[in-house]
Amino acid sequence: MNLKQLLGIRPKSTATPAELAEAIVAADAAQREAAARAQNLTAQRGRLLLDGTPDEVSRNEIAIASARDDAERASALAEALRNRVVETERAARKAAFKAKLSEAKRANGRWRAFLESEYPGLAEKLAAGLRLEAEAIRAARAGHYAFFELPEDERAGLEPSPEIYMVPNDSEIGVTLSRQPLGPRLVLPRIDGAAPYWSHQDHAGGYLAQPRQ
Repeated sequence: MNLKQLLGIRPKSTATPAELAEAIVAADAAQREAAARAQNLTAQRGRLLLDGTPDEVSRNEIAIASARDDAERASALAEALRNRVVETERAARKAAFKAKLSEAKRANGRWRAFLESEYPGLAEKLAAGLRLEAEAIRAARAGHYAFFELPEDERAGLEPSPEIYMVPNDSEIGVTLSRQPLGPRLVLPRIDGAAPYWSHQDHAGGYLAQPRQ
């Protein structure tokens, strides 16, 4: 393979990894072909030096040098292509990281916008609802206790307490319960790190930690 043909192997600067791999295969094949050609010509050198004409000897020497040059050039091209593969893979990894970083920044921007513009109002509403929940359970407990404080003959037709939707696992409450409450499971922090809009401490100091006296 002459120099022009070898240069034809070169891929574009924007070559994909697959195209680079294809070019490496071609460069390696060109190197093997040139090396084999140089070896065959070198094997004829002794005979030509002994029996050949000066022109035959000269042509063989030129051919040997040309074949060796072709092999060296093909080897250098293959090595450069392998280096390009490494560079391309490195650039691809870096680009993938930058893409993920950009997406992370965009996602963080969306989250920060929500946190700063919408979350405070929503948290205040949720905290108000959780206070209603706590009050509902405290009232149900008080009604339960009041029921059993009545004389037995006055309890006829009455229910111990209303069924409430929120349910702590607390036998002390003693009301008809159908699910876990929201309050003890939620903390609604303020974005400035101050006292939260709502914390499970509000429950712990309220209806959950008040045994019957």
